[in-house]
Amino acid sequence: MKFVPLTAELLEQYMGRQPKTIQGFALMNDAEVVGVIGLTRSGGDYILFARVNDDVWDYSIASKRLVIQGVRKLQPLMDQKKRLFAFADEDREGACFLLERMGFRRREDGSYRC
Repeated sequence: MKFVPLTAELLEQYMGRQPKTIQGFALMNDAEVVGVIGLTRSGGDYILFARVNDDVWDYSIASKRLVIQGVRKLQPLMDQKKRLFAFADEDREGACFLLERMGFRRREDGSYRC
């Protein structure tokens, strides 16, 4: 598996829709998109989004490390944004922890801000 720059086509293929503004990466397994990570603009804010197939996330520690590599690839883009938000899938093991390790802080409404 490897990361490639996220295009509108890859995002549409994986999620069935696309935000207006995207920057990020797609996790590819040969020609299949198995995950995405990126930033979208919402008003004056940016929102971090990420989704990975269950079989990739739950497969092994090595797979989770691969997701963390994607986060690191996105870090330079994140560092440029002043108001950055995220939401965690609390049913997904390690999702909240990963956001906190990235510098996000949980807010009262359940969202995260960096």
